[in-house]
Amino acid sequence: MGKDITDKMKELDDTYNKTAGYGIVNSVQNALGTQPGNTFSRRTVNLQTNPQERYDKNLIFSDQFDGNEIDANKWKHEISASGGGNWEFQIYSPEQVNSFIKENVLYLRPTLTADKFGEEFLYRGILDVEEIWGECTNTKFYGGYRDSKYGMISPVMSAKLMLQEKFSFRYGRAEVEAKMPKGDWIRPSIQLLPRDNVYGEWPSSGQIVMAESRGNLNYGRIGVENVTCTLHWGTQWNENRWEMTTGQKKSAVETWGDDFHTFYMDWTPDHITLGVDDVPVMTSVTPIGGYFKKGFFDGDNIWCDGGKNAPFDREFSLQFSLAVGGTNDYFPDFVQNVGYEKPWCNRDHGRQKSFTSREINGGILGMERTLH
Repeated sequence: MGKDITDKMKELDDTYNKTAGYGIVNSVQNALGTQPGNTFSRRTVNLQTNPQERYDKNLIFSDQFDGNEIDANKWKHEISASGGGNWEFQIYSPEQVNSFIKENVLYLRPTLTADKFGEEFLYRGILDVEEIWGECTNTKFYGGYRDSKYGMISPVMSAKLMLQEKFSFRYGRAEVEAKMPKGDWIRPSIQLLPRDNVYGEWPSSGQIVMAESRGNLNYGRIGVENVTCTLHWGTQWNENRWEMTTGQKKSAVETWGDDFHTFYMDWTPDHITLGVDDVPVMTSVTPIGGYFKKGFFDGDNIWCDGGKNAPFDREFSLQFSLAVGGTNDYFPDFVQNVGYEKPWCNRDHGRQKSFTSREINGGILGMERTLH
């Protein structure tokens, strides 16, 4: 791994290596003693489909989370420091402190990396994911191996759970009863990704984001009072047409973290509807001529051998995650966070910033879910 890792790590964005690390450590450190109201709780997830691809639905999966442990026959952990391709600041781990069941609630909880490995590890350690946990599920973006001499080790540990591939499905309805978390710079997501990247790497094979939010309480008007539903699709990563298939909804009360709500997806060959509490937030009707024509792409149609609704004509699989931070503008620099400034800059290349301790009003993500 030596020289390749050495050469590549030198090219990493200094925002991630230095700036993000210090700011997020200070933020998350003050967030771990959260109150019950600040959990990301998912109570029901229903998956319904029909093998004949008719829209009368059959129940294919259910999990009441009524055991003492996460069922390994149903779920698998992401184990990686890849950062989701967004240079997010977490390591996804299988540690019980980051994901656990308590009183029929599945919790995803961020913790400080230093809590497990010590403060010195962040600046002088080597993160070898396979050596620590026995496997690495995603080696992209140096997800399996990082040497602190080329950049600070990811300062936060969190969790991402994915349904086993045998529960992948095509067409039907998914429901997730959830309460979004409150906590600055945390990013909960309910999403479906293709079982197989038939049309190529993201976003060529599609992505369905049933619900995504930002945990901030006072971050412009795009914090936890707002939820977004989106389809990602494109011929390559920088040709993603998500802005043509996205919608957002403000909470009718205080925030989406104050009570449980049912987020849903209805998916047929003719349309995909994403919404909450039986109110559609985003509907994409399969376009005449397909998504290639809709997106005004140049070159050859990468979906020409697929169905009329390609790339959304293949089996997808449900997953839940709690990410922290990132440098892809999901947390924009220009939005004012009331009380203190955002503790990193997305495009602050080659500069270090000084941060003082800041408090997140949250930080523990609880997921209480029933999957049907």
